[in-house]
Amino acid sequence: MKTLDLSPIAKTGRNPAAAGKVAAAGMLAMASMALAPGASAGNDVSVAGDYSMSIAGLPFAKGRLSMAIKGDLYAARAKIATWGVAKIIVESKTYAEASGRFRRSVRPAKYSLDSKTEEYNMNVRMRLSGGAIRNLSAKPPLRKLPDRVPVRARHKANVLDPLSAAIIPYRMKNGKIGKDACKKTVPIFDGWSRFDVKLHFRRFADVRTEGYKGKAAVCGARWVPVAGHRPNKKTVIYLKENKDLEAWLIPVPGSNFLIPYRMSIRTKSGKMVIQNKRFVVNGGKGSKHARK
Repeated sequence: MKTLDLSPIAKTGRNPAAAGKVAAAGMLAMASMALAPGASAGNDVSVAGDYSMSIAGLPFAKGRLSMAIKGDLYAARAKIATWGVAKIIVESKTYAEASGRFRRSVRPAKYSLDSKTEEYNMNVRMRLSGGAIRNLSAKPPLRKLPDRVPVRARHKANVLDPLSAAIIPYRMKNGKIGKDACKKTVPIFDGWSRFDVKLHFRRFADVRTEGYKGKAAVCGARWVPVAGHRPNKKTVIYLKENKDLEAWLIPVPGSNFLIPYRMSIRTKSGKMVIQNKRFVVNGGKGSKHARK
């Protein structure tokens, strides 16, 4: 019988830098952010999506991502918790919230993260303005090590927080999603480290889920460390060289937005997959397509 090895996930909690890098769910959600030039918020709309998470085909966590758009304002919330057998090995709960504005691009204003297990707690509080971090608290702090790439002021400018990266403005072309949904480089600061996620188009795929039936744009992704990391650390090298990252994007009916449907990354314990099970849309021009 196959057993689920959660030791890599449990160990990352003792080091926030490692946690930020091995947490594939967070990274691929960031990778999913695909801001299209000329996209607009459109009608007021709210979306809630339920996700399952597995490693090597074995479930270990559940999550929910919800977003609300009103005018040029947005708010997003995410909740992730281990369940089933995995909960016995390492019980973990993570909550994140973000809010900001849509101007010509996504402009975060606030971001918070609270993650805890029996062994550790991680907390982030960020305030942003004009794409730059104005106030930051991240606990526990990074250890000061001689091989760590220092985080400078320039690394905290023109960035997105991890949760705002799941807001995906996109204007469909003739009612269809295009290859350009994946043509992006996304700058991320998670409270400890700064990195880019470079997206590229791989293919289209057919999707059927509760709330949507149609095409998804499948984006490949590469993780590029910028600051806060240790260049020779095994987890950093592994993720930097990892070419097996994907994010599937699908349109939210009746809006100018995409939402992550499936995200995956190869890990040393097997492929980690985060997949949408259902999503509910309220408001927008196409609320009739929503499922409840």
